[in-house]
Amino acid sequence: MGGATLYIGLDFGTTFSGVAYAISTEGKHPDEHTGMYIVRRWPTTATQNRFHTRVKVPSKLHYGADGELFWGYLVPEEVSEDLVFEWFKLLLADEEDIPTDVFKSKKLTRMRQLLNDMKPAKTVVDVVADYLRLLWKHALVEIGKTQQMPLDIIPIHVTITVPAIWKDSANKRMKSAVQRAGILDERTSGIMEAPELSLVPEPEAAARATLPSLQARREIDMSEGDSFIICDCGGGTVDIISYTMENMNPLVISECVAGDGDLCGGVFLDEEFERAMKSNLGAEVWDAASPTELKDMAMDWEVGIKECIAGDPQAKFTIRLAGNTWRLSGGEIMRCFRIIKPKIKRLVKAQIDGIKAKKKLPKLVILVGGFGRCQYIRHFLTEDKGPCRAIRVMQNPDDASVSAIARGAVLAGIDGCKQADDIHAQGGTLIRARCSRFSYGWVFDDYFDPEKHSEEDKVFDEVRSRHMAQDQFAWVILKGDEVASVSNRHQFDLVFSEFDSGPIRKSYRIYECASENPPTSLRASRCSPTPLKAVDTLVLKMPGKIEELPMTINNDGKVIYTFEYEWKVEAAGATLGLTAWHDDKIISHKEIDIDGVDAQGDMDMEDDED
Repeated sequence: MGGATLYIGLDFGTTFSGVAYAISTEGKHPDEHTGMYIVRRWPTTATQNRFHTRVKVPSKLHYGADGELFWGYLVPEEVSEDLVFEWFKLLLADEEDIPTDVFKSKKLTRMRQLLNDMKPAKTVVDVVADYLRLLWKHALVEIGKTQQMPLDIIPIHVTITVPAIWKDSANKRMKSAVQRAGILDERTSGIMEAPELSLVPEPEAAARATLPSLQARREIDMSEGDSFIICDCGGGTVDIISYTMENMNPLVISECVAGDGDLCGGVFLDEEFERAMKSNLGAEVWDAASPTELKDMAMDWEVGIKECIAGDPQAKFTIRLAGNTWRLSGGEIMRCFRIIKPKIKRLVKAQIDGIKAKKKLPKLVILVGGFGRCQYIRHFLTEDKGPCRAIRVMQNPDDASVSAIARGAVLAGIDGCKQADDIHAQGGTLIRARCSRFSYGWVFDDYFDPEKHSEEDKVFDEVRSRHMAQDQFAWVILKGDEVASVSNRHQFDLVFSEFDSGPIRKSYRIYECASENPPTSLRASRCSPTPLKAVDTLVLKMPGKIEELPMTINNDGKVIYTFEYEWKVEAAGATLGLTAWHDDKIISHKEIDIDGVDAQGDMDMEDDED
């Protein structure tokens, strides 16, 4: 197995997690059809043997009284739900990025309380790390059973999927949890380096796993220029993204509309169902049920009703609880979708509208993820008033939909380590261009133009001896822009008085705005409905000193020194490169990942300087 690399995809989900893997060797790379494997065996208690070979394991964690950790199917049934971590993935996001109703939901309130009660104290990153450590350890054991050589002597690349709506702060916490989990530790053999890590948005992973398979089975009729939507319905989030077919063979796609998402996954439907059951059965029946009976009821719901409900209000369903069988109508079940249904429809409609604004209607909407198998989602998207009434909506009822994210993570890892020509030759999916999730820019003082600037921003610059428009935004890329097509230049200058001296330094704070029409000035941003967020800092460190700069005379006859430079903005893949030039020399460089999953650069982080 010379030149072999083990690619592992981790789908750490809100309710369930999965692992896929593949071995890539020189001249032979796995694809969606051959060489891809799923971890299907999970440690389990004796009473849960029926779950032993599922494609996913519950994202649950319990800290025993003696410090022992119980995870997945090993969490004892008799343990109170108040002592079991669930949904904890959602707490990796900043509080302000979690809708109020979700933040105050019963489950998340309980998770925060459980965190507060932990002794010794733990953060959500610690809890995620503990879970990932156990998931990773078990996955390596299962993978090792299928390989001829020890894993310690094979290079490993691990790709973890993250929601499309996560911001950089949440992704950084995920990376920190991965580090603490020991996934990136040095190998015990000392022969191989530590595993490499990359993150990929969940809907992109779904696209990589789903599209080639559908194309190979001739289940889609698409041509170059056609667009399609991937809607990943998971436990916590529903993530959505649109692509356009650039080339059919080899498969080349580009983002058509920037990815989006919302906290409207299956767990929020579960909460509504539980609330409805409590109301229908009454407190006496509900309180009399044992934890085991409640978990059996939840399983009847999870593997039966939740997936099978298809839009018929007269349909009949049964639930077992407390030794009795209870009947529910389809209408009662459909009312449980009252909160998440409009959110999912809004996400899909926004993608369709974005595609229509650029070209014709999308050809196809593909539902993936465990919750994506729910028939009622397809029903309300395609009904007379649904956003997809004139668009084909596809579902995959088997395990392929559930494992799509993990499998796509493996393919993203493989394709990310190959050049474009290799991807073409070996049957991978090349994503030629991505759309920026945010607008990015910084603040500067512009020469005042009454046709362009507001009088409220007008100030007199004593050094320049002229009026300036204060704190104007230079937006170098707008939300929705195709990053691969971005290439522009921006001219700037710094002006100093005759009394200034010393090193030439300047820093700019990079702002992020989730609007296609961001504010034109810092003043205007205070009234903007879309808040700004400072995400990084650009630092200029120029050669020479102020007193060595070219000297000129301003309108008042005073000596001033001027330093002229240029920002060059270019894109490659999902990365936006910002480079400052002076006299054909680079004086600063920064790279921003427009997926929000991996930012890098070689500049110092500093506060703004005047």
